[in-house]
Amino acid sequence: MEHGDLNPYGADFSIGIIDPFATWDPSLWIQFGKNIFMTPKVLYDTNMRQGGQKTGSTILAISASLLWLLWIILHIVEIVVPGCYAIAWICYIGFATIITGFRASVRSEFDINGNPVEDFFASLIMYPSVAIQLETAPHKHGLTTLVPQTGYELRNGAGQNGTNGAHCPAGLIIENGASDH
Repeated sequence: MEHGDLNPYGADFSIGIIDPFATWDPSLWIQFGKNIFMTPKVLYDTNMRQGGQKTGSTILAISASLLWLLWIILHIVEIVVPGCYAIAWICYIGFATIITGFRASVRSEFDINGNPVEDFFASLIMYPSVAIQLETAPHKHGLTTLVPQTGYELRNGAGQNGTNGAHCPAGLIIENGASDH
């Protein structure tokens, strides 16, 4: 490999799965703690950024929230009703599966190397770190999705006051990671 060549295995996430524990970065610790509870919001934001409908994004976020809450609640109910732990773990695996789908779609969107098995086990074991990866992927790789626009206005001042995106005649805006919206 020549000096200056890119990673021969392709792009990677800017934040590693264990970075919140392996670095002395308090902002990662705060994000990790926040994402223990707020991962469904990250999933909602990721789905909306990828062009998902608001209703579908809301349903996915609510489903993820319910599965996560049922995981906790059914472990508590285990005290009274033996055997609930099995259903609790099924709920958690469903929650991890939803996160796996989002991680795989972000990998596909930004051409990040990896595979679905890696996505599943990362989501199963360290879902708050995966949520950090979903949040930070557009900042490292640049937001390159097409966003539908109805008018011919330039979004984020593209072509004015510093170019931040390009306007397409078909009513689409191509945004990059420097957008401020």
